This record gives sequence, C-alpha cells and structure tokens, in this order.
Amino acid sequence: MIQAKSSEQLLGLDKPKGQNLDFFPNPTEGLVRVSEPISGFVSIYSMNGQLAKCFDADFISEINLAELQNGLYFIRIEMSDGTETNTKVIKN
Repeated sequence: MIQAKSSEQLLGLDKPKGQNLDFFPNPTEGLVRVSEPISGFVSIYSMNGQLAKCFDADFISEINLAELQNGLYFIRIEMSDGTETNTKVIKN
C-alpha cells in the first residue's frame, strides 16, 4: 500500500482532504481503490512523462487502469477544494 501526501501543508488546522489518501492494491492488475472518495481532476502519466489518461472525478473511490499497458504510472489528483495529491502506482 502506498500513502500519498498532499503538496499543501497547513499548521494548526485539520488535514486538507486528500493529504493521506491510500491507493490499493499496489501493484494492481487494473483497478486501484482510493481510501476515501475523491472529487476533482485526475491525470495519469506514464514513466516517461506522457499523459496516459485524464478525467473529471465526481466522488469516486476507484481508478481504472485496465486499458493502460503494464508499467509505472504517476497519478495526480487536483481536488475540488484546491489541494493536490500525487502518488505512484505499478500496473501489472
């Protein structure tokens, strides 16, 4: 299991949504579950930086990588509340 950290840090306040999302299973054969529902814009990049997939997310708890080739992917989620979460996922 890989834990993602938000790029935004706040002191003395509750953690922003997305700061400690878990993505599992990792590695995956296609379907990646997210520990809490997300809303925002999801971008998935290949290891060489090419955009492989992007979509608007509206309260989803799964990301489907089944149509992508096996490899390492970087997932960037720009949440509706302005925070950002980044993680790496291996697709087998």
